[in-house]
Amino acid sequence: MTALRRAVVVVAVLTVPAGIAAVLVFDELLRDAGRPELTQGLRDGVVYILAMASAAIVGAGLALRRPEHPVGWLFLGLAVLQASGPALIGYAAYGAIARPDALPLATVAGLLADSAFVLWFVCIALVFLLTPDGRPPSSRWGWA
Repeated sequence: MTALRRAVVVVAVLTVPAGIAAVLVFDELLRDAGRPELTQGLRDGVVYILAMASAAIVGAGLALRRPEHPVGWLFLGLAVLQASGPALIGYAAYGAIARPDALPLATVAGLLADSAFVLWFVCIALVFLLTPDGRPPSSRWGWA
């Protein structure tokens, strides 16, 4: 495995704790701004955190062992999408609602966070399509 691939795997896996840390930071900023109703909190998101961590672990394992297999990279992409969504929501809530114009592109971050979940379904559908050998079951599946 090349150093670049290994670095991509490490960065993708590290987005999970970075996303969790960003949620905690923005929650604290929102509380300080007097808008605790906008906080996300991690207490209710334990299942969500487990989904992020499992996608990152499975993706890293597959990408490190079989870098030519697309499913590992899809799981890493899913983990990055899942980790960045709540961080973008916190960024948007603070920059567009709690302290308007305090952060650049806060409304764009909100739009991205609101629509990024669609890509989760794309990643999951491609995982189902490309499992177990990294190719669709037959040429008829190409349109799917």
